Amino acid sequence: TTAFEALTAQTPDSMQALLKTVETAAGQGFVISRGVMEAAGSSISAPIRNRRGEIVAAIDISGPDSAFDLDEIDGRYLKAVCAAAKRISERLG
Repeated sequence: TTAFEALTAQTPDSMQALLKTVETAAGQGFVISRGVMEAAGSSISAPIRNRRGEIVAAIDISGPDSAFDLDEIDGRYLKAVCAAAKRISERLG
């Protein structure tokens, strides 16, 4: 069993918790992270796919919560990140 070091109260504390987080992200097609790696820090990530639909990269915006309008995390920011990932993916093929 691998020991997990809690970086914040939001950090997954076990392999099972981490796998659940990854499974949820895969199902959604994006990740919104709020305080997982650093307290009062947020990020939004989306996959970039090649012409076969395989994930080859990701696009992310991240920073301190003070840099975001927190009411827009799952609105404007998420839409912008997902749209950028889609445009880059389309250009790949």
